[in-house]
Order: sequence, then C-alpha cells, then structure tokens
Amino acid sequence: MDLEHLKYPVGRWQKPQEYPLVQIQGWINELKALPGQIESALDGRGDEIYTYRYRPGGWTLRQLIHHVADSHMNAYVRHKLAFTENQPRICAYLEQEWAKLEDVEMINPKISVVLLGALHTRWTVFLESIQNEQWDFQFLHPEHNRLISLKESVSMYAWHSRHHLAHIKIALSQPS
Repeated sequence: MDLEHLKYPVGRWQKPQEYPLVQIQGWINELKALPGQIESALDGRGDEIYTYRYRPGGWTLRQLIHHVADSHMNAYVRHKLAFTENQPRICAYLEQEWAKLEDVEMINPKISVVLLGALHTRWTVFLESIQNEQWDFQFLHPEHNRLISLKESVSMYAWHSRHHLAHIKIALSQPS
C-alpha cells in the first residue's frame, strides 16, 4: 500500500454539499457502531498488538485508540457547547502532544474502548434529540478560523470513525 492510502485509507474527509436528515441519521448510526467495531477488531488478541502501527512513523495502536477517545470526548463537548451557546469558540488541542502523555502509555487501550462505548451512548442520544434547524447551530474552531455547524461536524466525526477504524484494521493485518 502507498503512504497516502495508509494515511487516508477511506479517503480524505470532504465537506458534504447537502445534509439530508436521512444522511445525518446514517452518520449518527456510524458513531453508534464504532465502539463495538473497535471492540470486535481487538477481541481475543493479546496486549502485544498495541505496539503495532498502521503505517511507518504513524501512531501505535495504543496511541490511536486513546486518540479516538480523546477526539470524540472533545467533539461531544463541542457539540453540546454549540447547542447551548451562541457560536462558542471551542478549544483546540494538540493531538500529537496528547498522544505522548503518560496516560496513553500507562492505561490499557481497552479502557478507552469502554469509555468510547459510554461516550457514544450519551453522544448519539444527544445527537438524536437535535431537531431540523438546530443542526445549523455552530461553533467557532480556532484552528480552521471558521464556524462549523453541528451537521458538518457530525459528518466529520462519522468520517473520523471510519478513518481510524480502517487504521486499526490495517495495523492488525500487518503488525510492525
């Protein structure tokens, strides 16, 4: 596989032109499914897999799984802020630095899978409560220097879920 495919195995995220409610529900369903899909991929495997990488120079499976939990916790909070405040400026974080923190090295990634299960249960119930024009509520992302709507963000995180699930599967299929 070439490096671009290893970096973006499901392709790069592309902003949708339209946001039909049926598509939004599909993205929510992807978020619902992710924790179980990760758990199934890891099922029956030993802890040695957490050193595997999906590409040379990429994160280890340990870092990757903890990253998904960190990222999705931030997304959940961002979504609730956008829903309850008028275009709040959200807080960005340094993903690469978070991946180096002590908890990433010390905590078994299965803890982050459990965390994702609970988080995605809360997050998807919240998302399913959003009605029509409420999907247009926005937050200001300082890195992108623009407003991002809830509907755009949920599409990003559905992609993010597919993206990193593919990374996990690649890492498990060719340990390094």
